[in-house]
Amino acid sequence: MTTDEREAVDRDRADDAGRADADRADAELARRLTATARAVPGVVDVFDARPLLEAAVEVVAARLVDDEHRDLVLVDRQEGRLAVTAHVATDLAASTPEVLARAAADLRTAVSEAGAAGPGTDVAVTVRAQLIEPAVGPAGGAAG
Repeated sequence: MTTDEREAVDRDRADDAGRADADRADAELARRLTATARAVPGVVDVFDARPLLEAAVEVVAARLVDDEHRDLVLVDRQEGRLAVTAHVATDLAASTPEVLARAAADLRTAVSEAGAAGPGTDVAVTVRAQLIEPAVGPAGGAAG
């Protein structure tokens, strides 16, 4: 193997390690953002925002981990852009547009506080209501 080939292999390994670190950081950010979305008043539940097939495969794997700590919010990082997508259920008694706006603002704040978007990075936050239902309290009855 020539010196140039060895340097190329070393660069590829370093690139792979950098991508793995970025993937782990994005997964941690997604878990943080999932917790943030769950904490928004009027949000009843958070659903997986990934494409259906990818999410279905993850459901099987999720049976092995604590569902509360799954990353349901999608974090997609591309050159100069960070896209955050959350799918939520909102409380029937709350104004869905207000809940979605509050959730988007809280997610944007969490991204900023985490330092996840570097200078010049465009941050796009999308929150979509997948379901509107009555909130259920801890004993199984309606909350309130």
